[in-house]
Amino acid sequence: MAKKREKLDPYSSELTLTNGTVVICHRVEPQLLDLFEDAHPMPEPPMRGARVVGGGVDMVPDEEDAEYQAALRAAQERRAEHLRRLVFDHVELKGEPSEQALATLERYGIEPTPENLLRYSMADYAIDWGLMYTEVLRLSTVTDEEVRKALQRFRDQLGGRVAADEDGHTEESVQGEGG
Repeated sequence: MAKKREKLDPYSSELTLTNGTVVICHRVEPQLLDLFEDAHPMPEPPMRGARVVGGGVDMVPDEEDAEYQAALRAAQERRAEHLRRLVFDHVELKGEPSEQALATLERYGIEPTPENLLRYSMADYAIDWGLMYTEVLRLSTVTDEEVRKALQRFRDQLGGRVAADEDGHTEESVQGEGG
């Protein structure tokens, strides 16, 4: 059995669900969020002509197009399923699952995977899902303070060769080998 961390890292937090179950939420790495966005784009609406003042025609998105609406719904459903998996992969039950939870899942032939145990522990799925989703995304948001700290570590690694203003914006100093 893996030993639980005594202290949560700064990118994790405990969250109490509606029935009192405590979970630990972890940050989704920013590069994974970027890859997620790239892998699950939303469809673009078709364009249609719209008359404008003066008799001309401008092309505008036709968001009411039936085929576009069907493609949009399908994309949203696929994206929601992948997002659910992404969030569940970054949430864990605190402590061991109850004997009752294990017995209930076993009785119905449900494998007691971490995700199934977590889903079983959610008393009010919609509210608990919203709480977990919000917390995981909050932990995953890169703040200005984190950017400033990363820039400072970067400057330190380069021996101060990168200057920054009070807002953390950088400008490479001109310090070449020739002077």
